[in-house]
Parts: sequence; C-alpha cells; structure tokens
Amino acid sequence: MIKIILSATLTLLMAFNSYSQEFELASTLSNTTNESSGLIHISNRLFTHNDSGDNPHLYEISKITGEVVRTITINGAKHMDWEDMCSDDTHVFIADMGNNAGSRTDLLVYKIRIEDLLSKELVDTEEIHFSYADQFDYTSTDRTTEFDAEAIVTIEDKLYIFTKNWTSYRTNIYELPKSPGTYSVSRIKEIEVGGLITGGVYNQHSNSVLLVGYELIFVFLSPFKIEISGITNGSFDGVYVTKSGLNVPSGMSPQIESITYNNVNGYYLTAEESPFGASGLYTLSNGVATNNAFVTKKVRVRYPTQTQRNLIISYPELTINSIYGVNGSLLIKTEDPKIITDHLQRGMYILRISDTSNQILLTEKFIVQ
Repeated sequence: MIKIILSATLTLLMAFNSYSQEFELASTLSNTTNESSGLIHISNRLFTHNDSGDNPHLYEISKITGEVVRTITINGAKHMDWEDMCSDDTHVFIADMGNNAGSRTDLLVYKIRIEDLLSKELVDTEEIHFSYADQFDYTSTDRTTEFDAEAIVTIEDKLYIFTKNWTSYRTNIYELPKSPGTYSVSRIKEIEVGGLITGGVYNQHSNSVLLVGYELIFVFLSPFKIEISGITNGSFDGVYVTKSGLNVPSGMSPQIESITYNNVNGYYLTAEESPFGASGLYTLSNGVATNNAFVTKKVRVRYPTQTQRNLIISYPELTINSIYGVNGSLLIKTEDPKIITDHLQRGMYILRISDTSNQILLTEKFIVQ
C-alpha cells in the first residue's frame, strides 16, 4: 500500500472579496533595473531602485517599455541593501533595511523632497536611523531572522515597516516617525501571512495596505498579494487580511519585490530577475467591490486508504490539481478531483491546487512512503 504523509493539515480557509483582479505584464525591465526592489508613482511618473550592489540611484522608467529614461543620484547616500520606498505629498522615503542575516546595526531610511526628485539629477537627503527595540542578539544567522524587512508604507504622519520573517512566515509591524533622527522602534502588531513579504503600499482611498511577497516551497516561488483592510488611525488591531495568488507568465520571474499605487483600484508591481525568469513590470487592477460580503471556501484533501490509492480534492468549484517533484518537474496535472498516486515512487512531492482563473488555493508538500 502507498502511504501518504502530509507535512501539515490540508484544510485551508480562503476569504475572497466580491471583486475581480487582473494581473498583467506591462513590459520587461532593462538590465539597469533588473533587481528592482522598490517602486513609487508620482506625477504620473514611475521610479524604482535596485536591491543591493548598485550606486545610490533612483531610476525613472517608462511604463510602456520598462526602459530607464532618467537617473537620479542621492547625494551622500550609501547603497547597502535598499528594499522598498514610499511617498507622501512632499517626500520620498527609501528604506535601506535589508537584513538577511539579522546582524545589521546601521538600518536607516533616506528622506528626499519630491520636488527635487522630479527636477534634479542630484538630490540631497535627510536620514532616519532606527533599530528594533525587541532585537537583542545581532549574531549573523543567514535567512532565519525575524529582523529582516523589505516593505515600508506611509500612513498619515508615520512610516510602517513590515518584516520578512524567514522561519515563521509572519510579518511584524513597526511604527517609525518621519522626522530625521535615531529611533528604537517597537513592534505594534504581528500578522500571519503565510510567506515572505517583499513590498507594500498604502491605498488611502480604500484605507488598506497591499503587501506582496512569495511562498518558498522547495524550488518553487509562489507569489501572492495580501490586502490588510480596516486600519483605524494607524492601528492594525481588528484588521481583515485577505490573500490571493499572482499568476506570473511563463519565462518571467515570480520574485515580486515591489508595489506602488496607480489609481483608486490600480497598482504597478515589479519582479526582480531570478533563476526562474526575467525581471518585469506588471499592472494589477483589483476591480471595484460590489458589496462588503466575504465568501469562505474550503479546500480539503482526503488521505488515501487501502482500497482507494489516490488524493481526493474537495472544493465547491472546478480546480486544476498538479503534483510536482522536488526538482520542479510537473508529474501530474488534472481537473479530476481524484488524483491517482499509486504509480509515484517513494519520496517528497508538492501538491498545488488552483482555480480556473489560476489563483493558487493551496500549495503543500507530502511524502510517499
């Protein structure tokens, strides 16, 4: 008999708003910005910066071609590990806070004037230095820290940092003043996100924060967006969190790193180049909510038995069910809710369940013994 061992429960509650979303590739990015990690949209112009290893530059890029049309240098700044940026009515805030090893003691945010950004090639900056009040150990531990961060947003007179928790797949939220100085910031909220957060933006029209990131499952990167709604005066208590997958075209990188606001329901996103594909500029439209109702749908996978050697997918609508090897090879793809498994050899596999619009409902590993 084939025995299936699941690494975790395969029951998932998904909450869906009553609106549609469209995620489309606008263009590839040039070699100059193929590590795009932050994005802002100001005066109908799009600006980005690279992740690490670049000079202290911001790049204005074409929304049509993705090509660089202008380069801005930030006077006196260093480019250690720039991970995200955001803007309010007067200033841009660039977060040099990448901290994969959890050992940095020089985290800071650069603050530049929007009018300088739009008109000059060399701009001056102010500095907002910070540390995490709940971090006491700075021992280097690569990709296991809770003090790495790649998303920053501005809400009213404060900045909010969302961490990239490498082991817990949660995000911690820290509040930071916008005034230059040195601060020890306290954690104000912890939210379950089921992945690694890589970028964020605040939408004042919907009073919500949109975060982007990805799940890391063996060799797979599974990108997603998360909307945090119900924010009250900068408080994240009692917020509602919804999550949905992003279907990246074949040949393009799934490593979504940044998102910025475009209009009431529209956004731009970028993905940095990775072994999985090319860097790209995307548009995302959330549509318009028809009401405030939420629909809860359940995905359940039943274990095989001695007489029934297959996985059984239970979902109220048609699903596309795929099984991959750990090397990323597709072994089974079917719309049949019964997935025959008796021909699989012993080993580790990945089950992925999607709906007909390619939204990922579940990704889980399992073992055949």
